[in-house]
Order: sequence, then structure tokens, then C-alpha cells
Amino acid sequence: MCAQYYCCRYVEVNESTGVRLFYYFVKSEKDPDVDPLLLWLSGGPGCSSISGLTHEIGPFQFAAKRYYSGGLPEIIYRPETWTKVSNIIFVDSPVGAGFSYAATMEGSKSSDTKTVKQLYIFLIKVTLC
Repeated sequence: MCAQYYCCRYVEVNESTGVRLFYYFVKSEKDPDVDPLLLWLSGGPGCSSISGLTHEIGPFQFAAKRYYSGGLPEIIYRPETWTKVSNIIFVDSPVGAGFSYAATMEGSKSSDTKTVKQLYIFLIKVTLC
């Protein structure tokens, strides 16, 4: 899969507490301008959405090896991906899940209300890019 079809970065959703949500975006393989945009949040809460990217609906998977021989795992294309027909944003949420973090202890405190507000700000910032 070509690099033009995916990206990852941080989005600051609370400037005063330094809360930054990490996301991985993958474009649809069919028609990115027309196909729907899906938001993927892993269950838990507190689990990284990278699991969705590599084990559930995303276009990547780890190559199965019978014996581990050391080194980094190989990532390969997964043909039964949902990105065949949709764009997907995989978000590490709430703050503290996966690669998402806060610069302050206050920002690390999480609740359902805070999480929803942070995701709302995230979606506004990402869709305006």
C-alpha cells in the first residue's frame, strides 16, 4: 500500500492541559472522495486503535511466522480490509490509550464527558484540514 493512502499524526484537543490524540488515517482504495468516512475507536476503553488497524478492519497485518527469530515483525497488506470501500480514522482515545497523551497530570484525568468533548474537537480539527 502506497504512502499516499495513509498518514498518522497528533491533534491537540486541549491546549491548556496539552492533550493530544493520536490517529492513523487510511484512505479508501475505491473512491476516497465519495466513499464514507468511518471513525474507529477500540473497545475497552483504553485500548489503542492500532489493534483495529492491524488485527480487525485495517489494511495491515503482521506476517505470521512459525518461529520468532528476533527483530521487528513484518507488516503486510491484508486484502479483506474495510478500506476497500471506506476511509477510516483509527483514533487512540481516551487520552492515555495507545500513543495519545497529555502534557499535564490534569490532562491525564479522563471521564466519558471529557472523552466525548475531546473527540468532538478532534473531529472538527481533522475534517477542517
